[in-house]
Amino acid sequence: MAEFRKLCRLLMMAMVIIGSAKGANGRRYVVGADQGWDTGFNYSEWTSGKAFFVGDSLYFDYFREDHNVVQVDFEGFTTCNITNSIATYTAGRSTVELDREGTFYFVCSLGDHCLEGQRLQVSVLAKPAIPPSPDFLGPSSALNQNVPSSAASLSFAFCFLQFNSFISPPVLVLVIGWFSYLLL
Repeated sequence: MAEFRKLCRLLMMAMVIIGSAKGANGRRYVVGADQGWDTGFNYSEWTSGKAFFVGDSLYFDYFREDHNVVQVDFEGFTTCNITNSIATYTAGRSTVELDREGTFYFVCSLGDHCLEGQRLQVSVLAKPAIPPSPDFLGPSSALNQNVPSSAASLSFAFCFLQFNSFISPPVLVLVIGWFSYLLL
């Protein structure tokens, strides 16, 4: 019994650490992955298979002398016209919060970069009430493991859920503490 209590305490501490590292606001996507925000990259292919939710953010990494990020509407996206732009980022490292449902459009307005394909369309979904299943998030060895069903593994399962949940870390710690109390 004492060992189980120790295990619960350790798991709760680990969850606080994991939750703090992830943050409660969502995921951060580096646009273009290793290539960043640059010409000669297929951004449609990059977004394919990704699910973006309210609270996530896009991180644009680019040389400010060579590129910028302009948030535009659908017309600006399709025509590469920034006359009615929503926002312009020129710092070289820019983060855009996905703060609402809908479609966000971004282009580079320098040179012919937009016409050459340096534009991004991101569809943002409402934050789900229940975290997406591991299958929805894509393959991940840690998330797709079968967790044994026992009282001790219940807290362990919550620890894995926190990694992809939209519940704030303090609330999750309270829930796990409550379950641990009930199981003791």
